Amino acid sequence: MSELFESCETEFNKIVNQIQKMLANVQNLDQNKKDKTMIDIKYELNEADLQIKQMEIEVNSLPYQTKQQLQQKIKRYRNEWDSLKKKQIKVEESINDDKRRDSLMDQKIELSDVESTGRERFIKTGAMLSDGTSKLKNALGVLYQVEDTSNQISEAIVAQNQKVGKMIQDNNDISSNLSESNRLADRIKSNIRKNKVVLYIVSLIIIIAIGIIVWLKV
Repeated sequence: MSELFESCETEFNKIVNQIQKMLANVQNLDQNKKDKTMIDIKYELNEADLQIKQMEIEVNSLPYQTKQQLQQKIKRYRNEWDSLKKKQIKVEESINDDKRRDSLMDQKIELSDVESTGRERFIKTGAMLSDGTSKLKNALGVLYQVEDTSNQISEAIVAQNQKVGKMIQDNNDISSNLSESNRLADRIKSNIRKNKVVLYIVSLIIIIAIGIIVWLKV
């Protein structure tokens, strides 16, 4: 057996032991360290594969009998490497499944937060709408009260206008009566000039009558 073959064999076994330890412990690490460890495992697997290939090249230069013995070793090493490769793939798939599951959980949590926030906003909006509706009802109530008051004021103004109109009519009647009285006084004065004695008496009676009439009208 050549020294190169032995060196490759020793290095291969060393790498295999290291890979086995990393595969055994990788699931106990946090996610960032898992990713880094899987990269290291792939690198070490490539290094182990290179050692096997180097051993295969070296065996071809050895005598036939030695070659057959070492080829059996190489075959065993290749099987061991294949087993580690399959385990590496399986572990990596498991880690990726964990990632997907964690991602789904995060999405569910985010969705739950969004739903919770949406619910809170919906409740808050409902409360605001309810408060707005209550204020609108109150405003409508005040508006109705103002309308009723306005109607009452309008009715009072109409009634007052009617009273004013009646007073104006009464004043017109009084004015008409005063005009008539003035005309009557003129006739009396004319009669007074015709007959002073009778005029004095009649005038006195008329003046008294007029005073009584005016007093009664006032």
